[in-house]
Amino acid sequence: MLPGITLGSCGNNYDAVDQEAIAKTVAEARQNEVILRGEALFHQNCRKCHQIFHTDNYLSRVTDRLDSNYFRLYLTRQDSLIATKDEYVLRLKEGFGNLGNAHNFQFSDSEVKAIFAYLEKYSP
Repeated sequence: MLPGITLGSCGNNYDAVDQEAIAKTVAEARQNEVILRGEALFHQNCRKCHQIFHTDNYLSRVTDRLDSNYFRLYLTRQDSLIATKDEYVLRLKEGFGNLGNAHNFQFSDSEVKAIFAYLEKYSP
């Protein structure tokens, strides 16, 4: 609980600070920080090939199709998914003309979560 706050000379005591509202505001601020970090990582690493607001690059609704764990594997170990003949990855590679590149970024878990949060918020 926050200590009572006395404002001005009127002596009003605001002990009834809404702790839930404060916690929600803090959580939203933290989530916004994560999203901003995800945006920066996306622009630094993904934007060369993927434009987030285009619907022909498989990012549209990607967070609805993939959970965050699979998304992490896709970004950091796509070659392993290809080697195990993962159906989703093979279908995507075929859709892109079986290009030789694969996602094998060295992102930390928090970086992947940030990119996922960014796409979750902004991917059409």
